[in-house]
Amino acid sequence: MSFRASLVLALIALPGCLPDLLADASDLFPDSATAGGTGTSTSEGDTAEAGTIGGDSVQTVTGAEPTTTSAEVTSSSSSTSSSSGLPSEGPHILEFEVEPMKLNEAGTASASASVSGDVVSLRLDVDGAEVWSGPPNDFEWTYWATSAMASNGLHEFVLTARDGEGLEAMKSAELEVMLPATGTERCSFLEDTGTSWLNGAAYSDEALLLVGTHATPSLEATVWRLDPGLCEPEAGFPWSISKWSDLALVVPSQAVSVAVDELGRTAIAANLGSGLNRRPYLAVLTPSGALVWERVGATGDTYSGLTTASGRIFVVGERVVDEQPLRIDGRVEAFDLKGTKIWSAPVAAPLPGDDWTDDENIHNEHPRGVAWQEETKLLTVVGDRQVKGLNIMYTRAFSAQYTLGGVLVGAWTSAGLDSTEDGLSSVGACGEKLVTGGWVQDGMSPRAPAVRWLDLAGSGAAERRIDALSHTTIRGVACDREQKVAAAASSDLAEAYALGFRGASDPFLFNHNLKGAAATAAACDARGLFCVIVGAHETQAWARVHHP
Repeated sequence: MSFRASLVLALIALPGCLPDLLADASDLFPDSATAGGTGTSTSEGDTAEAGTIGGDSVQTVTGAEPTTTSAEVTSSSSSTSSSSGLPSEGPHILEFEVEPMKLNEAGTASASASVSGDVVSLRLDVDGAEVWSGPPNDFEWTYWATSAMASNGLHEFVLTARDGEGLEAMKSAELEVMLPATGTERCSFLEDTGTSWLNGAAYSDEALLLVGTHATPSLEATVWRLDPGLCEPEAGFPWSISKWSDLALVVPSQAVSVAVDELGRTAIAANLGSGLNRRPYLAVLTPSGALVWERVGATGDTYSGLTTASGRIFVVGERVVDEQPLRIDGRVEAFDLKGTKIWSAPVAAPLPGDDWTDDENIHNEHPRGVAWQEETKLLTVVGDRQVKGLNIMYTRAFSAQYTLGGVLVGAWTSAGLDSTEDGLSSVGACGEKLVTGGWVQDGMSPRAPAVRWLDLAGSGAAERRIDALSHTTIRGVACDREQKVAAAASSDLAEAYALGFRGASDPFLFNHNLKGAAATAAACDARGLFCVIVGAHETQAWARVHHP
């Protein structure tokens, strides 16, 4: 017990003015302990200014989302002497927390800390494993909760601070993660006015973008902009082509694909008219729906897919080269961000790897999807094409690779090892690979859904997945942060499937079936967390967002 405390106890028993006595005792025997309880004393001639501990400065170090709340000061119990000859107090962690403390859906949590100025290094351990170390000013670490299987549970974060003398202080925090099972519906959308359906989807940083057609009263190319967490349309949407364009455009029209360019604008590929007289249409809109520029192509051409790269917008489709009999070549086009066409190229036989020619142009090519791969700097076009056999013509899956400048550098065509005929309908990035969706068909048997992972040369022969869903085609694929595949599949029997799986031989993570529906496309958000399957339910545009 301190001398001051003993004196106070003695004074309690004495008569007189207790407040005066206590004040006198306080003046005679001031308490030397600091408010933080560290045992640090301030002697004559030594002052500790605001924002310091024992005369040392305080460093605030934060993760991606800094917070500033007070925390208990901790210190090392080591008695190593400092250069002044006095015992060293050791480093202090004034604050350490993880925000938020609980995650109920996929997302991130960031660490933040404030430490004393003598701290020279920090180390962060999560669940007993070191995840970060370095100087305090560089401290930044984010926890990603990516799925229930990978992330659920109570996670312990331990921050260790070390000073220049090797003394350490530690402080811990906890994060609770309880995510829904993979494939659980997060939200869904169903257009409630007029006939409509969806053909494409993409995520911007702020919204979920859907495109298709909507009867207003004529069928028009239309874009929907939804809240990504609630699936509710933003004010002013849906937004149809007659509202953003002043051109006298042919109806009906439908949008077939959507992407977001590097400026955050919405790029839409559509087709105008019907039958062999259709014309391709490409437009770029601001996030609010205002037209930036638009281009209308030649009669007989159509678009089927769209993607973006740095400074470029790419579209793929078809060109009718003869009507009697019908002869079709594929086509790929590149535009800059101002709408100027940079290059275009036919997709027609012979392609690299063909050991036959098509001088009379009797073999049709149908590009269905396109993707840019930043790692390889290559554009990959996928689809199906007619190839020459022994006295017979087969339909086979193919891919073709182009440089940013439009040079064809390679192609792959299925050899029919899995079935007599097959095709690809969509393509998307999945880690360092591309994943594609399509179908296989053996003779007169019904189609079955197929997924292929393309290698660096664009071949889909080695890694493939064929599921026993009769009469069904994979029409859209996307990949999340864990490289789980979300696939949109449709059957000839008016059934849609939202499918989820990891690899070629893994079981379904989920298989959501919707009768009276069609699924046409899939997309995952920029963080690789939430994914959407889109299409139509009966006569209305429909979308379903699921948890990763």
